Amino acid sequence: MKNIYLIIVFVMLTSCQQNEIQLDQLQGYWEISKAESSEGKSKSFTVNSNIDYIVLEDSTGFRKKVKPLYSGKFQGSKDIEKFKLKETKDKVSLIYTTLYDTWEEEIMELTAEKFVVKNSNGVTYTYKRYKALNEFDEEK
Repeated sequence: MKNIYLIIVFVMLTSCQQNEIQLDQLQGYWEISKAESSEGKSKSFTVNSNIDYIVLEDSTGFRKKVKPLYSGKFQGSKDIEKFKLKETKDKVSLIYTTLYDTWEEEIMELTAEKFVVKNSNGVTYTYKRYKALNEFDEEK
């Protein structure tokens, strides 16, 4: 009977662990939908002329601004923001480095359709998976 209680406690403790972030979901095109300050001020983005293209290989990657074209292709800028993943017991962060600055963003949520990060200034950015312009066909 004592062993059954130990097994139940073990199962409960392991099942209550924080959801792990599936980093393979990060790869691809993301469109910003909202920015919110630590004071609760927020700005919604309904139309975006640029979207973020993120590439991740192992523990490094880059983010680049691109402009979607109606043809389904993208026009990209020459500027890229390289990053390294920083994984600790409590969080996963992206450490960005450019010629001009270095900053960190903690991944708060990452799914196939939603990406949320928080920077060191307390600003939270919410992204949604980009849907190509030519995917907006009329419903039948």
